[in-house]
Amino acid sequence: MRIPLAGFRPRRLMALLVVAWCLVGAGARAQSPAVQEVTYEQLLDAVRGGGATLAVVNFWATWCAPCLEEFPYFIRLGKDLADQGVDVFFVSMDFEEERPAVQAFLAEQGWRGPAFLRVGKDDAFIAAIHPAWSGVLPATVLYSRDGSPVDFWQGTPVGYEALRDRVAQALQR
Repeated sequence: MRIPLAGFRPRRLMALLVVAWCLVGAGARAQSPAVQEVTYEQLLDAVRGGGATLAVVNFWATWCAPCLEEFPYFIRLGKDLADQGVDVFFVSMDFEEERPAVQAFLAEQGWRGPAFLRVGKDDAFIAAIHPAWSGVLPATVLYSRDGSPVDFWQGTPVGYEALRDRVAQALQR
């Protein structure tokens, strides 16, 4: 079969291909969640500024298998308890150059809420988050409306029921 090439203009075809590629790329970028860099102080401002009764902040990384295991439970919790004044935030402990992997994972999980990438020195950030945090992941802090920590755990992935129970206890305080 022969394809007629009458009217074929290589430059026009190339221009159309470039436009199509840009549009496809823009669509993919629009679906990737925004991941903002955050310092400890900025994170607390976000927690306080959300107006929630309780903020659940999960610290995770793309290379942390237990983090990835429990991630869907936090997403489910955010959906299940949004009407009860609970906000869920994710803070990636990955390095800046891993931002594309962070965004890809969040998109794959369907997360569209607040997502951050910590900046600054690890030791200072970890010490500011909670005095008991050794830096091991995953780690989770529950914050009251004023930004005070009311619960903290680290190192072991949590199941959905255990997560929901801890949040329910914190809401009763």
